[in-house]
Amino acid sequence: PARQTALDLVCDFLEIAVEHAPSGSDTAYLLRQFHPVAVVVHADCGDRDGFDIMREIGRHDSAVPTLVLAGDDPALMGAADATAEIAQLENALVVGAMPLPKDIVDFLFRAGRRVHLGGLIPL
Repeated sequence: PARQTALDLVCDFLEIAVEHAPSGSDTAYLLRQFHPVAVVVHADCGDRDGFDIMREIGRHDSAVPTLVLAGDDPALMGAADATAEIAQLENALVVGAMPLPKDIVDFLFRAGRRVHLGGLIPL
């Protein structure tokens, strides 16, 4: 909701396409279909288990940059950190509150460099 809107605004500004996984969607299928440059996961998705999604990302491509939005609950942040380690996510960034736009840009820039996208330039 509010987090998604802030991310969408930054991505719109940077002209980066954003795909949203519909409720109940097959994470493995979506990862294969879209080959994402980066993934944003809500640790507490409500109808989906963010930790299962993180494990699926690790099985698909443990190097894909993954921004994990864990909210302000210290227990949820700790669980997200532990899950990122268990899933062997090499480029996971677990944040409590919504990152600042400059931090989102930095995250996306690093993700773009990983796959050699020249269009992502730090501001």
